[in-house]
Amino acid sequence: MKFLVLLDQHASGRSAPEAVENLARESREWVQEQQRIGQIEVAYYFVEGGGFMIANVDTPEVLFDLIHGRPAPMLKPTARLIMDFEPTLERHTPYHFRNAQRALGQ
Repeated sequence: MKFLVLLDQHASGRSAPEAVENLARESREWVQEQQRIGQIEVAYYFVEGGGFMIANVDTPEVLFDLIHGRPAPMLKPTARLIMDFEPTLERHTPYHFRNAQRALGQ
């Protein structure tokens, strides 16, 4: 199962430079390890803070553990289940076409 995980930055107080440096190092190491084992496909940072990642996990429970095991607790996570574009489009196009025909009375 693949999930888009948005990590929004909370409004919070300022942190000491050493704490920010340590958190950045820990976050980098954590993301690299999760990529190595295949639980994170990609991770990106937003210029204004926060970021997102694509998680590839077997169950929502594994996603929960992944999200809550990260070293940046000040980032609020939101997860959305995602599916590959082509197979989903092929599967859903007939369904949407039938619904459109019904709505038009055909």
